Amino acid sequence: MIKRGVPAFTLLALAAAAQPAVAQSVEERARDWAAACSSCHGFEGRSASEVPGLAGKAKADLYRALLDFKSGANKTATVMHQLARGYSDAQLEAVADFFSKQKR
Repeated sequence: MIKRGVPAFTLLALAAAAQPAVAQSVEERARDWAAACSSCHGFEGRSASEVPGLAGKAKADLYRALLDFKSGANKTATVMHQLARGYSDAQLEAVADFFSKQKR
């Protein structure tokens, strides 16, 4: 008995269904994730209030701060420790990278 494989059109349909309709780069997703920060830290990290601006700061410093909020090591902010827990470490790194590339 000869077994036949799955028809190619079925494989293509399954592959298409598994992919998002519009693929976004990590940079595009980071911009979307960073948008949640704008209400306190300003558009693209340029704060106009007493809340620190994030634009143009070193990626490593931003990433370390986010990880400290997430782990609970830094408890100085009112909501940052809660917000940071909602992101994976990779997402936090992408957000740190996004803000580090913004002009002050």
